[in-house]
Amino acid sequence: MAMQKPRRNAGNRMPAPTHPIAAKSPLSMGHPLLCQALRMARTILLFGLLSCSPVLVFDDGEELTQLSLEELLQVKIMSVTGSSRYEQEASEAPARVSIIDAAAIRKYGYRTLSEALQGETGINMTYDRNYAYIGYRGFSMPGDYNTRVLVLLDGIRLNDEVYHQAPLGTDFPLDMDLVERIEIIRGPSNSLYGNNAFLLTVNVITTSAKRNGVNVASSVDTRTRVSGRITAEADPRGKDWSLLVSGTLDHAPGNDLYFSAYDDPANNNGRSRDCDYEGNGSFFLKAEKGDLTLLGGFSRRRKGVPTGAFDVVFNDDGNTSWDERSFADLSYTRGNGSGDSLKARTYYNGYFYKERYIYTPADQTFYDYTKSAVLGGELVISRKLPFDNHLVGGIDYHYALLRDQRTKTKADGTTLNLHSPQHSLGVFLQNEWRISPNLLLDAGVRYDYFSPSLHTFNPKAALIYKITDDLVAKYLFGRSFRAPNAYETDYKDSGSNIHDNPDLKEESMLSHELVLEYYHGPGQRLSMTWFHYSIKNLINQAVGSDGTMRFENTDRVRITGFELEREWSWEAWSGRLGYSYQRARDVENDTGLTNSPESLIKAKLSRDFLNRRLTLSGELQYLSQVETLVAGVKGGDYTLLHLTALARNLLVKNLDATISVRNLLNESYTNPGSNDHVETSYPVALIPQDGRTVTFKLEYRF
Repeated sequence: MAMQKPRRNAGNRMPAPTHPIAAKSPLSMGHPLLCQALRMARTILLFGLLSCSPVLVFDDGEELTQLSLEELLQVKIMSVTGSSRYEQEASEAPARVSIIDAAAIRKYGYRTLSEALQGETGINMTYDRNYAYIGYRGFSMPGDYNTRVLVLLDGIRLNDEVYHQAPLGTDFPLDMDLVERIEIIRGPSNSLYGNNAFLLTVNVITTSAKRNGVNVASSVDTRTRVSGRITAEADPRGKDWSLLVSGTLDHAPGNDLYFSAYDDPANNNGRSRDCDYEGNGSFFLKAEKGDLTLLGGFSRRRKGVPTGAFDVVFNDDGNTSWDERSFADLSYTRGNGSGDSLKARTYYNGYFYKERYIYTPADQTFYDYTKSAVLGGELVISRKLPFDNHLVGGIDYHYALLRDQRTKTKADGTTLNLHSPQHSLGVFLQNEWRISPNLLLDAGVRYDYFSPSLHTFNPKAALIYKITDDLVAKYLFGRSFRAPNAYETDYKDSGSNIHDNPDLKEESMLSHELVLEYYHGPGQRLSMTWFHYSIKNLINQAVGSDGTMRFENTDRVRITGFELEREWSWEAWSGRLGYSYQRARDVENDTGLTNSPESLIKAKLSRDFLNRRLTLSGELQYLSQVETLVAGVKGGDYTLLHLTALARNLLVKNLDATISVRNLLNESYTNPGSNDHVETSYPVALIPQDGRTVTFKLEYRF
């Protein structure tokens, strides 16, 4: 099954050729001995995942004051907020939640949200040299614009209102140095968050001002990407207010890339030079006074598109996309985060997108514009009730006063001009009932309405049983949905024979998960998860007998698999090892999904030296073979190794330095292209990724 999404269509596109496609498969570690060694290594990793016993044992009565600083930090992050809208122990959350804290972001050298997520069990990222796309539990169709993943920033929805795309790469509007932690809520969360929380919810929690002073950071890498950040903090002693203001600039001239499909003299022998450039800027503000919090931010990104997508003129640096995001949120929070509480907020979320496609003659150069603006409000109440019940309920209303799509060429003028404002309302209730000290029943439901006529109810239930103080079993069930976005229902283009479809239905999914988690001391965790997803009414582009195209509810998908993850710490060592197996099938055609790896291995290992003044960290990622949109051309089957060294108080106090090497072995690998790249005169089935990249970073706190 192939996702046929012509988003940001380039007008009069040339038909796809019928001749064989000259595309290279990715270079794998093809030497027989290396292949055999990798297979053995994977087997050993799996055995170790299952058989490792905890290396730290803490007596029940041991005082927290006897733990090291690293262990105290690990104790702190065992509570989560995103899975129930209030603070609770991770072992009692009605989901499997992973956490990436600020310390992990620093010691593994993550520069973007997508890099941080790429290191997590069950997640695979795809980069088409323009945007980063996430795949989870086998669902990662080329051309899927992150519509089935919800990204929150301190509870602010960042998915835009036209494409519903979640920003995960360099379009994410926050510097990673400002992230306190990332909560990855696995599985559907529609019963709490509504639309787009279909497969995964990523809740990014920002840091607050903790001191008075200024923090500056600058980095450069061997691909001449340069970035700089300055952050000012004010947290006066004895006062109930604090302020954090930060700005970041980033510029990269880009890479010279080779595309075998364009390997002829007319296309510079397949070389795309100076077309992969990028420039970014962002601003962030966080002010807190008593129970009030004000957040605001703005980001702008300009990215060259070097792949020849949409049959544009290849190797022309005029093919460019622009993204702007702005957000503001004023919230009032009263009460204990794990008890009775009230949170009221009002928010704004804005998005502007423009893309330019170069064609010949010049008057056929195509411009695509999108603008959205949302005003909304939310009220969430958490209340402890008799008989060990904890009820949380809320209402969320937002009005998309702008959902505009426009296209034009110089020759034809404006060819599309759509204005489709929308309002939506969500109401939810969720109750945790402690039936006995060791047995919890979590049940919730959410109603969502989207104008003009979409109504949907989505329940979720979790039965959580503490077999012992250390061993927890969970059964999770849910029904989730994804509403069609404005692009899928409203976009039309007579030149490309694309029609709109205002009658699209929402996608729906029934999910079942069994989770077994073993905790024993700070930082000691073993988890095993089995999952089964059944998706129907999947929105896909269908081609009619007359050649017309429009989005329709066409497909059914089933996904089954399991995940194993082992996390540990011992003295100065810490690490995580994860394996996931996933089988995603198109039910109608009984075929596997495109860009759906069956096996993923993720391993992390970190070691502190010199009383934590130096930390060395390594990360290994393996992805098995995947299908592309071109029959007979496969991708995947590669192993990446990343190393990072973090030195604290280097030479002088408050000066930190980081050296990070991504793709240490300089593995040549590719990611599958979407129909934007395949349905062209020069189909690009596989898109080259970066080789070895070394980044140097300095940070100083005044």
